[in-house]
Amino acid sequence: MAALFYLPWLITTISKFLYQYPYVRKLPAPLKFFSEEAAKARARGDGIFTMTVFGRVMTFPLNGDAVKAICESTEEITKGKDYDFLHPWMGNGIVFAIGQRWRDLRKSYTPIFHSRTMLEELQLVEYNGDNYLDDALSKRVLSLYTNVSSANTPKRWNISNCSSTSTLRCN
Repeated sequence: MAALFYLPWLITTISKFLYQYPYVRKLPAPLKFFSEEAAKARARGDGIFTMTVFGRVMTFPLNGDAVKAICESTEEITKGKDYDFLHPWMGNGIVFAIGQRWRDLRKSYTPIFHSRTMLEELQLVEYNGDNYLDDALSKRVLSLYTNVSSANTPKRWNISNCSSTSTLRCN
């Protein structure tokens, strides 16, 4: 999971550094290389693709059986430092839980993610999410326009507050 958030940053960083040199531009892009290697592993029948990049081991499940084995594992799986940036936004929920607490939360959350329940809630989430985000973004754009037209300097806007509020309104 953390690799999904880490990989785009890693690819951008490597590309900016390496592709500044003319002779390196002819090499395949990192994403293409990784996806080709994962395809080779899948063709061999491997269920997991693991690579080490800059001393970090990244593991990707390649099929449903591998995902099932990871999710149903009773061993403790701790989260790496890649998750630290999510902690202020997500709090101490299931993403950061380990051990018995994780198992208890998972059992309580499982019925929520049944496909029928998800479809029933989808319209409510779309309606509330769209309306709140439209309203919040409209106000923000208007305030930026007003601040730019006057002598004030526009302030930075933390979109995580907006997305957190939108998430809460959908519940």
